[in-house]
Amino acid sequence: MIRIQRVTLPDGLRAIAYRDSGGNLIIYVSDSLDAECARAAVRKAIRASRRPGWRAGLPPVGVALLAALRQWLRRAVT
Repeated sequence: MIRIQRVTLPDGLRAIAYRDSGGNLIIYVSDSLDAECARAAVRKAIRASRRPGWRAGLPPVGVALLAALRQWLRRAVT
């Protein structure tokens, strides 16, 4: 789950993101930003959260496709 909160941040800081112990992504967005800039900051924070080192809630698409292909091949053989 992604939770977004508008808060007062120091000048120049647009958004902060972190994952809690449950794996939820929490994004704090500066309340001084207009709607368009806030959306851009949230998109940037979400992209940054998918970088190596962040624990993802879902497997990458390639891993999921590989697992599905493996199951399909097992069924086709039997």
